[in-house]
Amino acid sequence: MILSYNVIDCHTLVTVGSMLRYFSRYGEVVDCVVMKNPMTGKSRGFGFVTFKDPACVETVLSSGPHVLDDRQVMFSLTDV
Repeated sequence: MILSYNVIDCHTLVTVGSMLRYFSRYGEVVDCVVMKNPMTGKSRGFGFVTFKDPACVETVLSSGPHVLDDRQVMFSLTDV
């Protein structure tokens, strides 16, 4: 079972690379997506991270606060 979670309140300048670098410290990331505005190409303020090991999600959720690109972010689990 692979668990994914929604990263909410990201800075509009957040990139897949910055999310990947940040969350890789908690375990192997198998997918990382930043949702973008199709007109501007900028982040819509949220994205998704999927870890190979579900225990990594629990580790991230139980630690924090988390700051990504100078902005504190919130998380919620998503169904995959």
